Amino acid sequence: DWSSDVCSSDLRNAAIVLGNIGDSSSQGVLLRALSFDPDALVREAAGRSLARAFGEDVETQRALEEASSAEQDARVQRELRAARELCD
Repeated sequence: DWSSDVCSSDLRNAAIVLGNIGDSSSQGVLLRALSFDPDALVREAAGRSLARAFGEDVETQRALEEASSAEQDARVQRELRAARELCD
């Protein structure tokens, strides 16, 4: 797995950059990170980036709602809920 050679802060930073880019391919990568990345720091950054760059998108709003409901880390769950609220 390539991500085992990359530290979580690098992946977190990549999620922030993707949110700043804000194109459709960035959205797909961030949605996958939000749902599937094993690192809480990366999921949190992906959620914030999605809300900032794609908050008006219904798919993004739904993904943030689902991710915050499924999230096991209480801090990340709070951050994802706050990110979802930014979309309104």
